[in-house]
Amino acid sequence: MTTVRTRVRRISEKETFDIEVLDNNGAAVPLDRHGVLESWPHEKATKNSKTVKEWQDKFSRAHPGYSAKVFKEDGTVAPPQTLLSTVRDTYEE
Repeated sequence: MTTVRTRVRRISEKETFDIEVLDNNGAAVPLDRHGVLESWPHEKATKNSKTVKEWQDKFSRAHPGYSAKVFKEDGTVAPPQTLLSTVRDTYEE
């Protein structure tokens, strides 16, 4: 079974931003847990014109019972209304 760490890494590589997976209670899911998340069903990165909230809704649909925080490069949580283009720009050098 695949760990949360592996799933998070693959999603982050595709989406080009960091995330943290949360359970129904809002607690971080341990990265070493196995069999919690299915494969990310999306082949392409989410469009830059979408907001963090829209992406989080997409994540929750793909992984019922779980949610995710989206982080900017400096480690701060991206607010829900932030465009993904803005989040991704923080990772560019």
